[in-house]
Amino acid sequence: MFRRRPKERRFRRRPQRAPSGCGIILLIAVATCVLLVLNGYLVSGLLAQLGDSLPEMLRSPKVLQTILFIGPVLLLVLEWKLTLALLRRLDELWRGRSGA
Repeated sequence: MFRRRPKERRFRRRPQRAPSGCGIILLIAVATCVLLVLNGYLVSGLLAQLGDSLPEMLRSPKVLQTILFIGPVLLLVLEWKLTLALLRRLDELWRGRSGA
């Protein structure tokens, strides 16, 4: 008697999901580790090149160890700030807004 209408699921697009929290956290952790290793090499190489030209106060082993620890972390913070600023700017451009 009554016919059911066929569902038109075949042509519907699924709504895009936001990235899962676990995947994003894993990606951020891996990127952070890679950046810390690269920054450590950079700071270590820079200190090796500047070793003799540094003032006497900065040639102390305690100061050098502090620089080797804090330098890569500060570079990491700077890199993440620059990355977020770039992503924010690209998002504004993709959405058609001008940031000016």
